[in-house]
Amino acid sequence: MVHNIGAVSAEFRDFTPHIRRLFDAYGPQRCYWGTDMTNGFTKATYKQRITHFTEELPFPSEQDKDWIMGRAIVARLGWT
Repeated sequence: MVHNIGAVSAEFRDFTPHIRRLFDAYGPQRCYWGTDMTNGFTKATYKQRITHFTEELPFPSEQDKDWIMGRAIVARLGWT
């Protein structure tokens, strides 16, 4: 059973301080988005996991999200 985004946000809320520590330590240009979908298809959809990051976390700016959601890994791999 897949939960609604409100339930997912509440379920993942305990990750927020850990995500924040990584963000503060490495910065958005060294953080890359990823999800282990195979570890919990029943916990949340892929869209819900992305929405949790892009809409529920209070600290990343829109520019930070741009880096984390793809720009940083593209730059790191030299695909630009």
